[in-house]
Amino acid sequence: MFDYNLVQSTDDLLDSELVSLQATYIIGKEFIFVTNAKEFYKKYSYCMGFSMRKDRVSRDTHGLITIRRWVCSKEGYRSKKNVDRTDRVWELRRQTREACWASFRINLDRDKMLWVVTEFVTEHSHMLSPGNHSQFLRSHRNVKDSDLAQVQSLRSIGMKTSQVMDQLVDQAGSYAAVGHTEKDLQNRLDAIRKFASHNSDADSLISYMTTKLEMDQRFFFRYTILEDGSIGNLFWSDSMSRCDYRYFGDTFLEAMHGKCPISVVTDGDRAMGKAISLVMPSTNEWVKMMYCQLKLWAETFLQNTFFGGLWRTQRSESINSFLNRFLHRRLKLYEFMSHIDRAMSHLRNNEMKDDFDTINEHPVLVTHLLQLEKHAAEVYTRNTFAWVRDEIKLEAKLSIVNYVDDMDSVMYTFKKFAVGDKTWNVSVMKAMNQHHIPETLIMQRWTKNAKDVSKLDSSSTVTTPNIMQLARYGALSSKCSKMSYFASMSTEGYTEANVAIDKLTIQMKGLLPSSSTAREENVHQSKRNRVFKLKIQS
Repeated sequence: MFDYNLVQSTDDLLDSELVSLQATYIIGKEFIFVTNAKEFYKKYSYCMGFSMRKDRVSRDTHGLITIRRWVCSKEGYRSKKNVDRTDRVWELRRQTREACWASFRINLDRDKMLWVVTEFVTEHSHMLSPGNHSQFLRSHRNVKDSDLAQVQSLRSIGMKTSQVMDQLVDQAGSYAAVGHTEKDLQNRLDAIRKFASHNSDADSLISYMTTKLEMDQRFFFRYTILEDGSIGNLFWSDSMSRCDYRYFGDTFLEAMHGKCPISVVTDGDRAMGKAISLVMPSTNEWVKMMYCQLKLWAETFLQNTFFGGLWRTQRSESINSFLNRFLHRRLKLYEFMSHIDRAMSHLRNNEMKDDFDTINEHPVLVTHLLQLEKHAAEVYTRNTFAWVRDEIKLEAKLSIVNYVDDMDSVMYTFKKFAVGDKTWNVSVMKAMNQHHIPETLIMQRWTKNAKDVSKLDSSSTVTTPNIMQLARYGALSSKCSKMSYFASMSTEGYTEANVAIDKLTIQMKGLLPSSSTAREENVHQSKRNRVFKLKIQS
């Protein structure tokens, strides 16, 4: 049978009922759990316009809590210990305590194992805050887990906390509806970062690397430890990078199965040149002459060496510009690593988009050498084909003025149409009536079949659980955003969506392995069982 002395659920209490609540009504009422009583007083204090805080907690000889008390945050006075100091160099915080006597207390009824209200003082010694100040009351400012998930998702793509806060306000409709301040949000994020790096920044980084290795069996990393225990050097490469190196020869040694890169581009650092010559003696020997023969640099030095458009520093500067979108100097090591992962993911997504377009789109042939252009389109990737087609178009401006046939080969002399007397001696496919580019002239790295991604370990595409959670959160947020737009167009839609969201939220929360409420109730149940056993034993 229902006990009418129990206080009804906080969700069922109307604000008007709480504002007009009298002490005579609530004294003697009962709560099943401490959390029920706390939520009741929290909602009451919010409606009335004051901030609450915990006060007295009493336990019996067995450690069981028997009394809980909450008071107005303006209860009591500040300790004079620091106020009276004459050597103080900092400015004290402003006074907030005003000896307010408003309070709420519950006692445990051991016979019923229920919490009974024994004290409820409604009078305050100060003015209560108006409704438009409610978002500043400390005990009512709370960063919801859903907001935190959204913040972390948006922060991971480079949005600042202030920008995220603006978005939360826009979604909620007002600052008051958000339920917390920007400072609360920043404090929560700082606490998470501190917890994530509770051992040390270096330990967190190594843990991050180890987790990556567990998720990607071909992930590789090595690091050195200095005498003071700090990280000296760090190198890592995931399975996709190692695969790229296998086909293109671009990244190092142990991670790359002992294969030295053909060439290394540096900014002229002497120490770098020395290290390269010692560790990779076969790489790019002209580095040793970088300073003494800089003026002699010419394209002949690059013969038989492929750089893929990498010339001096302008390319590295463009790489820096790209990375600056994802990195900033205040990042911790483990954060730096995760942001690099995001940058690599961005590049690889672009690569996959190019692969998709290469497979599913076919260029319209427009040059005067259709057969040659068609073969180039069949062999090369989209971007490479565009370069080759430009070269074919330029051929139309050339005219042959002479040729020499020496049996083994034919050498043609040509010049640009109506441009001076400069000539070139080359072998020409068009003049030799070739409709296909000879295989010896096709660089494998520019072709559609440059690498066989099917040989990649499937684990290389696995992401860490928290990344998957963020991905799912982002997808669901997008769907909810569309629904919210249509629901907001009418009062009926808004009301129906509100009810449906509340029901679905409760349902989804129930799917979690263990919610905070369930844990709290389990704790209370174990305490009640413990008291019951103690009674039997006594």
